[in-house]
Amino acid sequence: MGKIWIIGSGPSARLADFNAIPKEDIIFGVNGTAGWAPRLDWWFTLDRDPKNLRRMECRKLQGVRCYAALPDEIPLPKNVIRLTRVAQNPKYNKNIARRRQFRNTPEWWLSRWSAVKTLSEIPGKINTGNSLWGALQIAYQANFKKIILVGLDADDLPRVEGGKPNSLLHLPILFESAVAQLKASGVQVFNANPKSKVTCFPRVTFKEALSV
Repeated sequence: MGKIWIIGSGPSARLADFNAIPKEDIIFGVNGTAGWAPRLDWWFTLDRDPKNLRRMECRKLQGVRCYAALPDEIPLPKNVIRLTRVAQNPKYNKNIARRRQFRNTPEWWLSRWSAVKTLSEIPGKINTGNSLWGALQIAYQANFKKIILVGLDADDLPRVEGGKPNSLLHLPILFESAVAQLKASGVQVFNANPKSKVTCFPRVTFKEALSV
């Protein structure tokens, strides 16, 4: 089994050379990559933004294996595989959100987005928190042993497809929570952005990621 490249829309993804990625490797995009990535094999979202609902039906995703972990009341096109979305207990979420001393901290945003730490061990169930985080879980459940993360900048700069993200302050905490599981399973994860704010995985350039 080759590598799987999980592609987000952080600005560092502009440095990715898709033509250099071996054909046997899987390119797994999330959200807005449906509009700009020259090649996608898999695609995923857990973001209920209407843009993602439209992306599911775009021509670029024809022939792509598509997944979504959205609330049950949101209908999905026939070509999209529905995964179960696992979120924080709403009562816990509200209690944390009310604590003003935590407001706008990484912990506060972790709660605000109902994010769930650690990777889901149950196939078909995805802990929420961020679409790239969800894609990592799908790759983990599919038993890939070498995973490259691209565009995981965790900053507030405009995305490749345009527009600014909501707060991503919680991402370092979220991805850090997966380190022990990944190590125990013999999974290597590399972050193809030396300047990413997610520092729990080895940070390399895109060129270096091609040869890990």
